[in-house]
Amino acid sequence: MKKFSAIILAALLITAIFAVSVNAASVVQPWFDNVVTTGDVFQIRGWCIIDGDTIADIGYRVDNDAPVFSSLEERSNEIVSVMGSDPAKTNGFNVQLSAGSLSAGEHVIHVVVKTAGGEFLDVNDGENDGFKVVGTGEVSAFVKQCNYDVTDNEGPDYRFYGWVIIEGDTIADIGYRIDDNKPVFSSLKDRSGEVSAVLGSDPAKTNGFDVLLSESDIAEGSHVLHVVVKTAGGQLLDVNQGDVDGYSVVGTKTGGQPNPPSGDAAIIAIAAVGCIALAGVVVAKKVR
Repeated sequence: MKKFSAIILAALLITAIFAVSVNAASVVQPWFDNVVTTGDVFQIRGWCIIDGDTIADIGYRVDNDAPVFSSLEERSNEIVSVMGSDPAKTNGFNVQLSAGSLSAGEHVIHVVVKTAGGEFLDVNDGENDGFKVVGTGEVSAFVKQCNYDVTDNEGPDYRFYGWVIIEGDTIADIGYRIDDNKPVFSSLKDRSGEVSAVLGSDPAKTNGFDVLLSESDIAEGSHVLHVVVKTAGGQLLDVNQGDVDGYSVVGTKTGGQPNPPSGDAAIIAIAAVGCIALAGVVVAKKVR
């Protein structure tokens, strides 16, 4: 009788363990499309498929701190079409952090999935148990996400239309600069409500831009145009998408700068004019 009871108890225990293992969620397939762990801004982008539950949100944790969410990048349909997975268990992530937002020293960033049942799952690809980065402790703003809905750099009329989300500060204005000249603002197009409604971002850190130029507005020759965000704290952030560092444009305007010179150049120019005027006064006195 004792032996029979022991067998039943063992069977029940095995069943319970199996039930727990079946109900526990796990990451069954992770993939990292792009990982940047050096420089001023860190990016960890990719996708994952889980089992045992569905995905509620995706975010990250630094070292052993509490997870921070809102890094979910809607890619369920894209991945399902390739992998044939369950869309409720499939999605993408796009974790972006600045070195300045982390305290000085080494840290480890983990991508984290939150399941519908409230579990937190680290997204590791087998070899990487998180990604090592170095923080500076010097808080600075950076472009978290952007998109160009229209990119027309074929000319003769150029248009760069889209939206941007920044982190670390709020948006004061949006404009453009050509080459390394001083930025020209007034290209801000209010899309904060529209973009926030879709992506759940902070409206103060979210907005749109609509840069319109013709080749006759730009000095003769080839140039590079950058969309630029000015933060409330006075930082200037280039709005770049992927590997694109600005867009090539060609101008036909003869002479002059493609847009106003930088502040330093302007000061130098004023000083030069002052020197010429002073020299004229001295010469005039000598002549008399």
